[in-house]
Amino acid sequence: MLPASPRTLVNSDLRGVYSHGIQNLGNYLRNLKSGRIDGKAKMEVVKDSPAAVYIDAHNGMGQLASIMAMDLIIPKAKRLRHRPIRGSVTATTTRPPPTTR
Repeated sequence: MLPASPRTLVNSDLRGVYSHGIQNLGNYLRNLKSGRIDGKAKMEVVKDSPAAVYIDAHNGMGQLASIMAMDLIIPKAKRLRHRPIRGSVTATTTRPPPTTR
């Protein structure tokens, strides 16, 4: 199975969102090589609350920060699901399946 970052690119293509897919691989590789993206960055939870999480990716891969955020926020959302919702909830997210080793 592909590591998380390339898997998100493939999943984007499979969903028909080509602007966020494999066509970006060259850009990511160039940015990793130049140091603009830190391939070894340690993601850090800066703020955590019952309904939100703030992560500093330290110039790491955005896909990895997003996966980390979803892993942390989905259990929070499940605990809050029986509470009244105020306002519009329009964001729909998908996350790649976890890597199995």
